[in-house]
Amino acid sequence: GCNNPKSWIVDGIERGGRNTMEFTLPVGRHNIELASVNAIGCSTRVRDTILVMGEPQVLLSPEDGEICIGDSLLLDVGSNIQYSWSSTPYDSSLPNGYVGSSATVQPMQTTTYTLTPLEETPCFRGNTKATVTVLDYPTLKVETNRPTLSLDNNAVSLTDISPNHTNTTWTFDDSTIAHGSHHTRWYANLTEVDSVCIGMISCNRYKCCRDTSFCIPVKTFSLWFPNAFTPSLEENNRFKA
Repeated sequence: GCNNPKSWIVDGIERGGRNTMEFTLPVGRHNIELASVNAIGCSTRVRDTILVMGEPQVLLSPEDGEICIGDSLLLDVGSNIQYSWSSTPYDSSLPNGYVGSSATVQPMQTTTYTLTPLEETPCFRGNTKATVTVLDYPTLKVETNRPTLSLDNNAVSLTDISPNHTNTTWTFDDSTIAHGSHHTRWYANLTEVDSVCIGMISCNRYKCCRDTSFCIPVKTFSLWFPNAFTPSLEENNRFKA
């Protein structure tokens, strides 16, 4: 018969042609193909699929498992096995006694989820854990090097000192913008304004942002001279223009 192996093909790669072969395969689904031929050229191919099972992996979306307060995240085991879910600390977005292979959660703090399979598999009999990291929004706080501006002191140094921030955008009255936690702004003409207003957008590393605005007063100085030219009335003074 046509039972002399010519080659074993695993996931499209030829692996040899002995009667008995041993393969070490990673977790996942694999395509196995056996091509055999005899001395007179009679050939045949046999194909099969092998599923290698291992410890379940919880797939997170977003993949990095990081969200901001108020955002939600999908956890999916990617199997037909049903799991009982619990959370530490307690997450109110996950119903008590929830059972399923996936869940959308909205934790308010960094939380670890424990998944207990309702049926045992030959390859894995324990619990599966996944941690979702919740990032705080920046707590807005800005520092300036002076409380007021003037014609002589027409530059202000701005520093974003908000906890949890990683990048900052500054906006100005003339619609220009600047980036960076620290920025120095120069004003060329302060003669016709009584204040300048600045906007700050402060974001954490997951691009969750908060914004604020503030105004810096402009102090203008004027000189007052007494009236040196007065009517020539004796009761006013004795000077005459």
